Amino acid sequence: MPICTLADLPDGPLIALDPGSKTIGVAACGASRGLSTPVETIKRGKFTADAERIFHLFDERQAVAIIMGLPVNMDGSEGPRVQSARAMARNLMRLRDIPLVFQDERLSTFEAEEKLIAAGFETGHAYGKSLRTVKSCVGSTWCRYGVQDSVGMAIFLENRYKGLRSPHKLKMAVSGCTRECAEAQSKDIGVIATENGWN
Repeated sequence: MPICTLADLPDGPLIALDPGSKTIGVAACGASRGLSTPVETIKRGKFTADAERIFHLFDERQAVAIIMGLPVNMDGSEGPRVQSARAMARNLMRLRDIPLVFQDERLSTFEAEEKLIAAGFETGHAYGKSLRTVKSCVGSTWCRYGVQDSVGMAIFLENRYKGLRSPHKLKMAVSGCTRECAEAQSKDIGVIATENGWN
């Protein structure tokens, strides 16, 4: 199957590949092609093993084509990374008769940022300058030293403050006892359980 364009593809789900020197990022979208989501990061090894995993993901999602990212330089020139991506595409097509589309990645980050801003996210917020996931230990649910439900408290805090905006990434942690397994004292905000409540 020759390399084609998006307009040439039949309807159906797609698999997207972002080949790097050490890993291959895999994303997928459904038949509507309205939203793509990360699927897996393949640690590169022998090409046959990498290709086998890619084809497994392709078949699992009943995809109709592969989209291959091309990290073209801003001036349009092609460096070693583009040559490597093209070589990978050729080798994949030798193994399976699958439509493949190259996608210029030069402005993909910029376009994603523009869409997030249009959707109401500020630039800093789009890049995660807000509350990250709240780290916790297993607390009283699983640990014999735990005196409070640290997991439940971490989920509560994460849900309560997930829209919080800050000038930098905000890190929080909840420890279920004073042994401090979640390292709450080293975070921007730390909560530590005692027998009488939370500190």
